[in-house]
Amino acid sequence: MLLLLACAGAAPASGALAYEWAGSFLTPELAYTWTAQKVNGEYADPTMLLVLVSITDDAQATLDGVLETGKAAITGSCPGAATGSTLIPTPTGACYNLTFSPNEWQSFYTITPAGASAIAFIAQHVPTEFEATAHYLKDPVSGADIEPGAELKLPVNVPWGTGIGAAILVNLVTFSGIVLLAPGLNALVKKNMTLFIGSMSAFAAGALLAAALFLLLFEGVHLVGTLDASEAAHTFRWGIVILCGFITSFVVDIVVQTLAPAAAHAPQTATRTDAEAGNGEVAPAQIEISSLALDTPAHKLRVLSAILIGDFFHNFADGIFMGTAFLHCSNSLAWSISTATILHEIAQEVADYLVLTSLVGLKPWYALGVNFISGTSVILGTIVIFSIETLDDYATGMLLAYGGGVYLQIGATECMPRVFDACKNLSERLLCLGMFCFGCLVIGLVLLDHQHCSAGGDHGHGGH
Repeated sequence: MLLLLACAGAAPASGALAYEWAGSFLTPELAYTWTAQKVNGEYADPTMLLVLVSITDDAQATLDGVLETGKAAITGSCPGAATGSTLIPTPTGACYNLTFSPNEWQSFYTITPAGASAIAFIAQHVPTEFEATAHYLKDPVSGADIEPGAELKLPVNVPWGTGIGAAILVNLVTFSGIVLLAPGLNALVKKNMTLFIGSMSAFAAGALLAAALFLLLFEGVHLVGTLDASEAAHTFRWGIVILCGFITSFVVDIVVQTLAPAAAHAPQTATRTDAEAGNGEVAPAQIEISSLALDTPAHKLRVLSAILIGDFFHNFADGIFMGTAFLHCSNSLAWSISTATILHEIAQEVADYLVLTSLVGLKPWYALGVNFISGTSVILGTIVIFSIETLDDYATGMLLAYGGGVYLQIGATECMPRVFDACKNLSERLLCLGMFCFGCLVIGLVLLDHQHCSAGGDHGHGGH
């Protein structure tokens, strides 16, 4: 096995040399190829100190146990190793100063285990910094990438400011219903309330489904596959987690109906009555959202509970997914997930506002206030995920796959039915189709600069 060690990036003492990355690999073959490539026309550094220590297995404890050995071996007197050199580990650590060929776009080195079932590498730099199209360690016969069995990772830099800022933006979307209070827009929306809800729902559905299919589910299966298991096991776990996400809203609805059985979940699609359509004017209190007559305080309280409890758990889950992306994925992917969340929340919160003001009878500013309070759970979810000290690739993949299942359910079974109910004639259908495509496009633009996501950080190298 081959072990690649790296330090947590602390400043070295005077005269000491830093090392930056660590990991372990089983090495049952006779030889392996170490590759360093130019990225954007040049090597990350012209040289790199590398220590190889022979060990017995790729367990984390073994890796931790030889870290000091490797640290002692990395010195400024390590002999130079030009491209084409052979590197051999020793129990006390063999140090090499890899010198990359300036006239070649990549440099190769042969790793010979020399009978060792494991070798420890202590690297001055993170080897992925030298990857453009090929992984740094490969089996020279099959060409397969060799991944570490254990790693000493750099401390995760928790993006508190960015992540909480994005969560606050989502929370502020709970005030979307305020658009219905603007005099000019209020009149316009009143005359086209059904089409407004339908087109906004189409836009949200496009954004949510694109986020699930382009980003969350793809990243989920990519990271779940890092666990050492069969393809069938990976597929089963990935699929089960997606299905769990898909039924989450249904489970929450069952809980809410158990707590408030009589009127727990009123439909949130606004339609105009025949009488209201005659003058083209629909006041919020006149919008027919449900045939259910909420003529008692108890009924109104049950609907209020359904809206607020459901939103609380929904937004909490959004905070978990967004926090995971900001913590372990690229900024572009994290902001794309946040954008999808904001876009679907706009349509959702406008509908919630209509229910709270029309069915429950809350005053507009009170409805906005309680909706905002229930929405603060998105911040709570982000704080929870940021507070978890360690989250490996497998756990990250499971969370993203779960989020993909939730987004599929919201987009396909909550947003799209509103679209079909609201967009009746050809022109309305075409408008809603355009809004759906626009929502997909907004999220799809992230693929122009796509990077995979990992609990160890981004690794956007092509080809591996």
